[in-house]
Amino acid sequence: MNIFSSCKIGGVELSNHLVRSATWEGMATVKGEVTDKLVSYTETLAKGGIGLIITSHAYIERSGQASPLQLGIYDDKLIPGLTRLVDAAHKSGSKIFAQLNHGGCHALPELTSMPSFGVSEINTNRGGHALAMGSTGVKNKIVLFAAAAARAIQAGFDGVQIHCAHGYLISQFLSPLYNKRNDEWGGSIENRMRFLHEVILATRMRIGKRPITIKLNACDYIEGGNTPEQMLEIVKLLKKSGIDAIELSGGTVHPDGKYTSTRKYDPSSPEEEGYYMEEAKKYKQISKIPLMLVGGFRSFERISQVLNDGLADFVSMCRPLICEPNLPKRWKASKADKKRRAKCISCDGCRAAALSGEGLRCVVQDKK
Repeated sequence: MNIFSSCKIGGVELSNHLVRSATWEGMATVKGEVTDKLVSYTETLAKGGIGLIITSHAYIERSGQASPLQLGIYDDKLIPGLTRLVDAAHKSGSKIFAQLNHGGCHALPELTSMPSFGVSEINTNRGGHALAMGSTGVKNKIVLFAAAAARAIQAGFDGVQIHCAHGYLISQFLSPLYNKRNDEWGGSIENRMRFLHEVILATRMRIGKRPITIKLNACDYIEGGNTPEQMLEIVKLLKKSGIDAIELSGGTVHPDGKYTSTRKYDPSSPEEEGYYMEEAKKYKQISKIPLMLVGGFRSFERISQVLNDGLADFVSMCRPLICEPNLPKRWKASKADKKRRAKCISCDGCRAAALSGEGLRCVVQDKK
């Protein structure tokens, strides 16, 4: 399979099989509004030749904000700004999906000025305390996810991605570590999946045939969380969900976890690239839902191998595109460029820059 051959997710045609995985930029306003800086950043990514851009996790209600200067999609007043992001991507040839998220117990009261609510009552990873949502609150969140998806389509996005990974709200419903409920939303895997199923169904009702994708953990990497085997059971149950692709990731924002969604690990050879390769092999054996695979990819050689071996239908990248947004265009330029791996060294300095309020940027390349 040629990385740069055209392909489709749902009915949306992409110019290549490379995806910019959702990456928090810290470039929105305190109300989640799109800024000129965020528009410019999106345009730069699109000009670099990426087939699909997935936005950073956009919060679906004010009380669900989990990061400072995070993008919002909770109000119709935000639609004109979101349309600017879409236009920035489209005019340079990329498609763009909006990632929808709710922080759940990991929402930050210091940002929202509201208490945080999780699937179950829990002491949070940042010294706070989250209350359990009642049944009415759970059903309200389903409505809010679907409303945010409709808002994304109204703004012109080509599709949506529902964030079900990394310990945020839907991940909390799926996880036996977070989900201690004894009603229809907790207990068995089928019950823990009920919230996700209802969100997908409600979203499909609002956006019709537009692509719906999800981001899902291959493993939670935390004691008491979902194991790879449990996640495969969840994938089996998604067969009839009607979603158009799954992006396989891993880790949580919980401090006791072995991994977060990023790792300070720079592969020394193509063979070491791909954090979730073994899980992807098993995934492909049980599911025909198209797979996006993210995690540690740095070379054209390894990405080509993964696609040609049928282990993924798309490959997603985060930090390499922060370091080098024109990476797809460079790889496409010549055989010599294809032999040169991405410049990213996985130091995670880019995230530190965003946390400082500067916005996402490569601190290594900016010094050169």
